[in-house]
Amino acid sequence: MDEDACIDAIWARWPRLDPVDADLLRFAAEAVERHPKSAEIQWLAGSLNELAFLCGLPHPLDPLACYRNAVAIDPTHARAWVSIASWLDVHADDLAGAEAAYRAALGLDPETDAYEGLARVLAQQGRRAEAIEVLERAPRGDEERRQRLREEIERGDWE
Repeated sequence: MDEDACIDAIWARWPRLDPVDADLLRFAAEAVERHPKSAEIQWLAGSLNELAFLCGLPHPLDPLACYRNAVAIDPTHARAWVSIASWLDVHADDLAGAEAAYRAALGLDPETDAYEGLARVLAQQGRRAEAIEVLERAPRGDEERRQRLREEIERGDWE
């Protein structure tokens, strides 16, 4: 199966409401083996394995390793940078690493989730004013969610 077909097959079976299943995880791991130079497959496999991790299910691949492989293959893969940042923030408590990865993502593709993620990481470091400034620079998106985050940052909820 070629790279595009593997990507399409993973997206077609992406878990919507149910947890990720073992067959899809195996398929993603096989796709990584078949196409080791595909940043998109690395990122998708990492994302699926992260979902399994979050659901407490066995996962054959290390999500962070997949995300790092994706940016090693394609340093312009903004979604992989966001995934690295999120993992480092939430699972590794590496705020400096998360900040650097969010900034890398924003330098490539200004997406709302990266702005919000960066704002949270800055707020966790006690840098409230900088966090608010980052939110104010964010492009249009979920304004209600962004306003809630701003209020949380102003109250010091993230410190």
